[in-house]
Amino acid sequence: MSEKVPTLNQNEVRQRILDWIGEELGDHHITGADNFLELGGHSMMAIELKARIAREYGLSISLADLFQRSISVVVARAEDGKATV
Repeated sequence: MSEKVPTLNQNEVRQRILDWIGEELGDHHITGADNFLELGGHSMMAIELKARIAREYGLSISLADLFQRSISVVVARAEDGKATV
């Protein structure tokens, strides 16, 4: 039996991802304009986040994007299928 992926709109997915990052970093005032690395994110946390997003939403985020771009851009690129390594 396959697991059912929750059906959420893009804004809900982005908000959940922001919430996860906030939980990991201990900062609940994160916005989509923030940069994961500048907030204190690190490589192990990024790998865990990438796996969680893939598991929960079937999206592949780019670790390079996560370190270089705003969180909203990272999620948008994943939703558009433009994520790479």
